[in-house]
Amino acid sequence: MFNNILREGPVTPFNLDGIHKGEPMLQKFWTQICFYADFYYDFAIKSWNNITPSQYAVVLLGVGWFGWIMLKSASRK
Repeated sequence: MFNNILREGPVTPFNLDGIHKGEPMLQKFWTQICFYADFYYDFAIKSWNNITPSQYAVVLLGVGWFGWIMLKSASRK
C-alpha cells in the first residue's frame, strides 16, 4: 500500500543501500515509515480475517469500554 510512494523495490529494515547512494535523509526516514506501515497494515488485515468468536468478543468489549470511558469523561453542561 505505502511501498511505492517515494521509492521502488522491496525494503527491509536493514536495507542500507541508500546510505551509499546519497539518498536524502528524509527519503530514508520515509522509506522506513512505509515499511513499518505496510507490515502493520498487512498484520492487521490478516488478523482481522482470521479472528475467532472469542477474539471478536474481546474487540467488542474493548470498543464498548473505550466508548464508556469517553462518555464518562465528556464535559457536562
